[in-house]
Amino acid sequence: MKSPILTLSVLCLAAALSACSGGSTPTETKSRTADVVASATAAAPTATATDPSNPTEAATPFRGGACSTTVTGQAVNDDVVVRSDATCVLDGVSVDGNVKVMDGGTLQVTDSIIEGNIEGERHRDVAVSGGLVDGNIQLKHGASATVSGVTIGGDLQAEGNSGAQDFSGNTIDGNLQCTGNASAPTGGDNTVKGDKEGQCSGL
Repeated sequence: MKSPILTLSVLCLAAALSACSGGSTPTETKSRTADVVASATAAAPTATATDPSNPTEAATPFRGGACSTTVTGQAVNDDVVVRSDATCVLDGVSVDGNVKVMDGGTLQVTDSIIEGNIEGERHRDVAVSGGLVDGNIQLKHGASATVSGVTIGGDLQAEGNSGAQDFSGNTIDGNLQCTGNASAPTGGDNTVKGDKEGQCSGL
């Protein structure tokens, strides 16, 4: 919307040009007036509607590597590594690589696409909900884990973990394999194209 002050100023300037046109023909005066209006309008700033409930601050791009923050709605073209005692949250993210969780690390993945594997070893907690993991989800010698509503292109494997684990409502193209965990994982309603083995044979 043009500013009322700007519109009034343009009209005044056009009127002044018309008054000073002297011997100019009405057609020449009209042409100059139109040129002034067009020039002033083009130079005026465009008003932009801003919704205060939906700020548009640009997020700092996360390019991969060590993650100890929340990453939302970005494409990551490298491996992601959750180092010792760090917490990484991936929400609506696509990762063209693997996601690795190291000693004491915590990973939360929601509605994301992981082109490689999710690998937890001696992790504190791994939670994956929704989305796609094109490779395997491997959880070894860590603590707790939850995998729910995920499409997995490879295997879901849990080995030698000490905490509670729940695997529910997943679609697994490979196998569901659980062995040597302190307690058998809970859950169910998993669609497994391969085999359900060990402590997860009933899931």
